[in-house]
Amino acid sequence: MEDDISRYQERFNLEPDSHVFLPLAKACCEAGRYREAVETCLQGLERHPDYWAAQVVLGQAYFKQDMLDEALARLEAVVREVANNLMASKLLGQIYIKQGRFEAAVERYRIILTYYPECTELREELLQLEAERRRQYEEMLESLGDWLAHIRAYRAKAA
Repeated sequence: MEDDISRYQERFNLEPDSHVFLPLAKACCEAGRYREAVETCLQGLERHPDYWAAQVVLGQAYFKQDMLDEALARLEAVVREVANNLMASKLLGQIYIKQGRFEAAVERYRIILTYYPECTELREELLQLEAERRRQYEEMLESLGDWLAHIRAYRAKAA
């Protein structure tokens, strides 16, 4: 791993306009060096802003550092341009879940499943999300029922 990083870094230093920054950033991610991956992607994307694979790796590196807003911005930009990007969509779903935005995650997974219906991992994740959403909805209805019962009791006492 470190050998790969050193080799890619040497090439990137010699050819800063090349796309070698992407394998360098990926190697940094694989080694858990997410800050370096972010720096590398940002440098490379200055020269190649529409390199969507690099935007995804940058989003992943941000995600791994729990920089969700930054990851979200990059990954949403990717899926606006490349709607069938599986990795960006999976990461977006994970971010939405971390943010408690289950509806957004369900919608993202449904969209990407139209492109990859054979992706059983994603289908299972969608089923779990939908079950969680039903559970939350039922809890909300139960709470609402309790709240309404308290209001009725209060009104009955006041009358």
